[in-house]
Amino acid sequence: MPPRKLEIVGKVFVKVPLEEPLNWLAGKKLFPRHMMMGCHAELQEYDVDGFIAFMAEKVRSLSGCTSFIVSQGNNSGDTGGRYWFGNAFGGGPTDQSWYEREERLQVSHSVAYSVEK
Repeated sequence: MPPRKLEIVGKVFVKVPLEEPLNWLAGKKLFPRHMMMGCHAELQEYDVDGFIAFMAEKVRSLSGCTSFIVSQGNNSGDTGGRYWFGNAFGGGPTDQSWYEREERLQVSHSVAYSVEK
């Protein structure tokens, strides 16, 4: 089960309550305007907690980061396949209204974190 809070370089990130099903990606309030970084990994490399830890480590180097989201989804590019995806954003604290459901890419396992308000 993903942790409710993460402390990353002096900032407290709290888990954003997202309604099930967990098929959420960053919405138009975040993407692309506030995107700072994106990454992906093979599914077999991580479980959800492991990929959250991987993203938290990436966020350490982004002093302006105020939120991030991880999810599984199908790659819409040439290689296809299913991966873990993570995106980090600036722009201030977020809540569920900053995220949008995505069904076309069969997104699942979405977990978002935001700095405390």
